[in-house]
Amino acid sequence: MRCIAKTKRSGGRKRCKGQAVTGSDKCRMHGAGGGRARANTDRRAREDAARLACERLGVPVEVDPAEALLRQVWEASGCVCFYRARLETDPEIRGLYDAERDRLTRACALALRAGVEERRVGLEEEKGRQIATLLNAVFEDAELGLSVAQRRAARITAARHLRALPGGG
Repeated sequence: MRCIAKTKRSGGRKRCKGQAVTGSDKCRMHGAGGGRARANTDRRAREDAARLACERLGVPVEVDPAEALLRQVWEASGCVCFYRARLETDPEIRGLYDAERDRLTRACALALRAGVEERRVGLEEEKGRQIATLLNAVFEDAELGLSVAQRRAARITAARHLRALPGGG
C-alpha cells in the first residue's frame, strides 16, 4: 500500500509515492515512524490480527437474542464496576470508564426496548408454576398415601422452604 499523504513539493496536489508502514496508511516520513504513531500502528496490527483470528476460528453459537442482550448488560455493568474501583489509583483509565458507562447505557436501553426484563420475569413465573404443579402432583400421588392433613402440612412446609430461598420473598 502506498502512503496517502500529499507532498509539499507538489503544493499538496500529489500523493507521496512512499511505501506505507504495515498497519498504517502513511510512510515513515509522513508520520508513521514516530513513537505514538508506531504504538498506534502496533495496536491496529494486533486488533487486525485478533479480528482475523476471530473470523477464521470463531464458530457460530446459537443464542437467544434476549439472553444475549441481558448478558451484554451484565458484562458492561461488571466492567463499569471494575474501572470505577481502579479510577482512584489509575486516573488515566477515565476514558475506558466513561466508554464502558456509555456501553452499559446503550445495552440497557436496547434491553428495555426489547422487553428483556418482562420476558425474564415471565420465564421465572413459568418456572414457579411448574414447581407448584410438580409439588402438588407429588403430594397428591396415591403411592405416597398422604392424608388430607398430611397434604396440607406438606404444602405449608414446601411454601415455607420456598420463601426461605434467596429471592423467595
